[in-house]
Amino acid sequence: AVNCAMCHGADARGDGPAAKSLPLPPADLTAPHFWLHTEGDLFWFITHGIDASPGIPAMPAFRDRLSDGKVWALIDFLKANNAGADMRRSGHWNHPTAVPQFDAVCAGGSAIDLDDLRGRVVHFIAAAPGEIFAPPAPPGDGVATIILAPDRTVPPRGSAWVTSERSVWDAFALLLGESPDALAGTQALADRNGWLRLRWRPGDPGDWNDPSALAAAIRDIETHPLAISAGGGHGHHH
Repeated sequence: AVNCAMCHGADARGDGPAAKSLPLPPADLTAPHFWLHTEGDLFWFITHGIDASPGIPAMPAFRDRLSDGKVWALIDFLKANNAGADMRRSGHWNHPTAVPQFDAVCAGGSAIDLDDLRGRVVHFIAAAPGEIFAPPAPPGDGVATIILAPDRTVPPRGSAWVTSERSVWDAFALLLGESPDALAGTQALADRNGWLRLRWRPGDPGDWNDPSALAAAIRDIETHPLAISAGGGHGHHH
C-alpha cells in the first residue's frame, strides 16, 4: 500500500492513480505473465528498479527503502495475490500454491504447525466468529481437519485443530480468492506435500459437508498428485 499501490493499484492490476503518468504502464501482477519471471527476477526488479529507456526510470529502485526480508515478503504476497486472482477467474490454481504457515491448537491444548502435518491430507474449514460446531469426522486416518478462525472466539472441538491468527485468516482469504469478510463457510483441501489443491464454497457442486462428497474430493487429489514438493510451506525464510 505504501510503496506499490500508487502505480500498480490496490489489487496489483497495474491501474494505480499514477499509472497513466509513467513512461511505461505498470505491469498487471495478477496476470498469467507474472509467472514468466523467476523469484530472482522479481527481487532484482524491486531492489534495482526498471528503466523505460537508459536513464529514464519506469519503476524506482526500492533497495534503500525495503530490507531484503521485506522484499521477499512482498514477493510472497504477489505470488499469493496472483494465485487468488487465478481462483477468482477459473475456480482453480494454475500454478502450484503452497499452504501458508500456521499454528493450531486442539481441544486438549496441544499445538501443531504446518510442518507437523506433512504426509497427511489437510481439510481446512473457515468458521464465522464465535461459531461452535462439530466438524465432520475425517474420512480416513491420513486426513487432518483444521478450522480457520478470524479470532479466538471459535473453540476447538472434537479431533479438529483451530488456528485463530488473523494474519492466517487473511492469507487463506487471499489464496482462496475471497475477501476476508466472505471467507466463512469456504473449505479447502491440501495434499500430503503441502499444496492447496481444491476449494469448495457453499452452493458449489458436491457439498463437502456430505462425508461421501468430501471423500471423493480427497480421492481426486490423492490419485492426481503434483510431482513437486512444497518444502517448508508458503513463505521465504531468508
